Amino acid sequence: MEIVTETIKRVLEEKEMLNEMARVGYMGKKNEFEIYVRTDDPCHIPHFHLRDSSTQGKIFETCIELKTNKYFHHGQYKDVLNSSQRKSLATFMEAENEYFPNNYMATIYAWNTNNLSEKVTPVKDDEGNVIIPNYRNIIDD
Repeated sequence: MEIVTETIKRVLEEKEMLNEMARVGYMGKKNEFEIYVRTDDPCHIPHFHLRDSSTQGKIFETCIELKTNKYFHHGQYKDVLNSSQRKSLATFMEAENEYFPNNYMATIYAWNTNNLSEKVTPVKDDEGNVIIPNYRNIIDD
């Protein structure tokens, strides 16, 4: 009976996590990865989650800061992207979005509207263009 109770608790926790996220989109040639922001994230450093689509993070999941090109490893989110995946992430963030100039701005919007902690103000160059962190080269401290 205890095993059944633990299994039910785990399933409910996983379902609850799905309800507490704002999906930004999918990346990769076959949409192998999903990018999302957790709502009311207990970690106050602005970041997004990137996980494998097929298992919803059971095989691969990591977090990356929004203001920089650094990983934000915490809890079970400790995976590292290979160079091809980093390139795909950078391409995804730079790509136009239906509602925003690019997916990076959509991710910032998702963080700012779903988290009361630190807000993200995009950095702009002298011409007013948003500077997207270099996600082709992610720093792993």
